[in-house]
Amino acid sequence: MTQRPPRTPRCADPRRILGRKGVGLWVNLYSLRSDGDHGVGDFGHLARLVRATAPLGIDFIGLNPLHQIENTAQRNSPYFPLSRRWRNPLYIDLNAVPELAASGRLKGIGARVRTRPHVDYDTVYAFKLERLRVAHRFFVKDHFEPRSPRGKDYAAFIERSGDELLRHVMTLVAGGDDRHAALPPRTRRAFDRFIEQRIEDLDFHAWLQFETARQLAAIDAEARALGMRLGLYHDLAIGAAPGSSEVLTDTDAYAAKTFLGAPPDGYSRNGQVWNLVPFDPAELQRRKGAPYASLVAANLDGGGMLRIDHVIGLARQYWIARGKSGRRGSFVPFPGPALFRLVARISQQRRAPIVGEDLGTIPRELPGLMRKYGVLSTRFMLFERDADGAFRAPARYPRESLATFANHDVVPLLGWLRGLDLPLRVKLGLLDAKELATSRRARRGEVAAFLAALREHGELALDDDPVAASARFLARTPSSLVGLALDDLAGETKPVNIPTATNDVYPCWSRRMRTTVEEITSDPRFVRIVTDVVARRRGVNRARTSGTA
Repeated sequence: MTQRPPRTPRCADPRRILGRKGVGLWVNLYSLRSDGDHGVGDFGHLARLVRATAPLGIDFIGLNPLHQIENTAQRNSPYFPLSRRWRNPLYIDLNAVPELAASGRLKGIGARVRTRPHVDYDTVYAFKLERLRVAHRFFVKDHFEPRSPRGKDYAAFIERSGDELLRHVMTLVAGGDDRHAALPPRTRRAFDRFIEQRIEDLDFHAWLQFETARQLAAIDAEARALGMRLGLYHDLAIGAAPGSSEVLTDTDAYAAKTFLGAPPDGYSRNGQVWNLVPFDPAELQRRKGAPYASLVAANLDGGGMLRIDHVIGLARQYWIARGKSGRRGSFVPFPGPALFRLVARISQQRRAPIVGEDLGTIPRELPGLMRKYGVLSTRFMLFERDADGAFRAPARYPRESLATFANHDVVPLLGWLRGLDLPLRVKLGLLDAKELATSRRARRGEVAAFLAALREHGELALDDDPVAASARFLARTPSSLVGLALDDLAGETKPVNIPTATNDVYPCWSRRMRTTVEEITSDPRFVRIVTDVVARRRGVNRARTSGTA
């Protein structure tokens, strides 16, 4: 009797989960604003966004990576993590920490910091840590030592997290300032002394992870209870910072003498060096992909979907030796089929769809791997064009994809239409000043083609609103999921990130929204656009009413 070959695992299909095509929002959490907040968007803002948009029919909310980072002015990128396994305590909602509410000692941060157009990471993180240290002392006294239900939850979290959490918090404490990682002492005697002397700090950082996970899980559960079937949509960065707890505590798993990057292309003539350390593919194969599988599973905690940043990296990566330019790199093959298989199995187990960011110089085998294992492609309207510059019709988008206008590396829609990113590119040296006039003429041509596509497929004449029309355009695609950017819906014009830019030239990953979550979600225009797209995705004709208040 012949044996059947093992069935290929496939990622969870969002259409099967939803029974239809889905629609969601994506936001940069740190950018959210509300009256009286603590200077950064956090889980409190996220909870308010969930409560305001779930009744409108939103299926998911996409977030920037919540990985732990340094939280400094110079090191604030969510894609430059101290750990991809553990989350950033910066996002803890102080108002939702039981010990602070009980203590009556929750004071606000100064208005000067709160009202800035950019997050002051150094000040805000220091403020939050100070308040959280107070909360931790109350927690130890009131919950951990008497073993209250909350104390038992913490003990169970520590047991589940095991050595991974211990190694992580030890590197943070050894770093000395709550922001950097460093190896703890190596000799047994010094190591034991370190544990004994720093036990309170070690417990504090472990408790921060407990509280972060608790709040995030509570928001995801609330989102689902309110009808947001896919819940929170998380993002997994492609690599780790050289001084991350990941690299420091498992050096064999990483190619520590190299950096990840991208080859020269139309965006960057010199290529890109991301200063991120990659996994060693030989070691990944030896361990049967376990280190990567662990990251995928951990990043699905407190969520129902996952985006894999630069999914190309599962098939091959562009490596640059430290100290060399992006022009001097080379492609390194990765065990793509094995890694995609692991991702698909975890997706099945969690019933969580997976989206891959498949942009850039794509290896020939990648599209086939994504289709075979059910990883959704990412389709940006801005880049979906034919050779003559015409924007592709909605019907040409693939079913197994998530469609959106663009991503965090592109200026918001209104900024793009006005060409506001072009002078910034000159300032950053990405565009020669002599080419600015030519680039502006080219942009006018691109905008004309874009508006032509909106007139044909986005019913631009309904309201003469390119944001609403682009949302209607996306709603018409057969893509399984559509993601609307909160920045676009709120009328933001400045980018949150410009690839290759350093923060002393442009403040990346810190721009806050101009209006509050409450103002955005109560705006009749926002409600109209979202409900119209939701209705169209569900097959209800709203064309006649989408232009009315």
